[in-house]
Order: sequence, then structure tokens, then C-alpha cells
Amino acid sequence: MVPCCTLLSRSVITELDESDALDEGLTPGGEIVSEELIVQVIPQAADEFTCYSCFLVRHRSQVARESNGHSYCIECEG
Repeated sequence: MVPCCTLLSRSVITELDESDALDEGLTPGGEIVSEELIVQVIPQAADEFTCYSCFLVRHRSQVARESNGHSYCIECEG
């Protein structure tokens, strides 16, 4: 009989091996993915701010507080 902790450690190692494969551009099935993504970056508008807690760009109406030159949104301060 195999100890429970041995089975668990084998399961964790398998999961780690699968996640490493994904980091290298491989799918779980072993296929190589070489897909190029094209993204248009839009600059932050004058009526927007970046929350210093969640780093999301939000509309100025969602500022909950400003402290030491940093703005925080209503969701992070909620």
C-alpha cells in the first residue's frame, strides 16, 4: 500500500510539470503555441487615474481618496 502523502506529492509534481510546460509555450497536450498577439495600447485619458492598490485604470469619478500623491478607487477603499 502506498502512503497517502506519497500519492499527494506525485499529484503536486504532475501539476507543477504541466504548469511549467505552459510557461514554455506548450499546451497541456504538448503542442507548441506560437501565436502572436497584437494589442493597441491607449494612453490614459485626462479624466482617468490608476488605482495605487489594484493598478486598474478607472474614471476620475471612482476616486475614493488620494494620499501622498496616490489615488485609490472606491472598490479598494470600500
